[in-house]
Amino acid sequence: MMNHQELLNMVQELNQNKVYPSYVIFETIQSNQKLDLRKLDSHLLIVLEGSFHLENKNSQILQFFVSGNTIHQSPLVLDIEDRLKVVSDCESKIALIHREFFLNFAANKIEYMEWLLAAVTENSSAFSFELMKYDLPAEQRIIYTLQTFCKKAHTPDTNGYFELPAFITKTMLSRYGGISRKTLDGILINLEEKKIAH
Repeated sequence: MMNHQELLNMVQELNQNKVYPSYVIFETIQSNQKLDLRKLDSHLLIVLEGSFHLENKNSQILQFFVSGNTIHQSPLVLDIEDRLKVVSDCESKIALIHREFFLNFAANKIEYMEWLLAAVTENSSAFSFELMKYDLPAEQRIIYTLQTFCKKAHTPDTNGYFELPAFITKTMLSRYGGISRKTLDGILINLEEKKIAH
């Protein structure tokens, strides 16, 4: 996979070589803003800064997309537009890259095609693992949820503990772990007592 600077360089090169302005679009998305998924019918979305989450109609968080991730296919294509939405967790910056333009350009830049294949594979496998976590008992599910997010977001490690971003609230954690707030509070107290979290 590309590192963040290589990804930015790729986006910049695509921007410099676009034929039409609509082929590469940069946007800043405010916190708690729902993405217009129709844009993804023709474009890839690359998260340049910030974080988004995918949630279902019950507001359960299914997956996070952080800096460096791509959203490559719209849920509209899967005919589930009324059941899934992508929401920004904080002010975030994205690049929308026209899919056909990207594929044509990547035909001559094998590393770009490799990046896309790796990004699609990463998203698909991450989503599968997110669904499998519901087979775990609640406490193990919360541990898995916290570890997965921290690893994905490259959160800082202080004295062996990862520091969650300020936008990750207990309500979001309960929605991401598929448990009630009351259950989450009990689990977090238990994890603190075990010195797994603080």
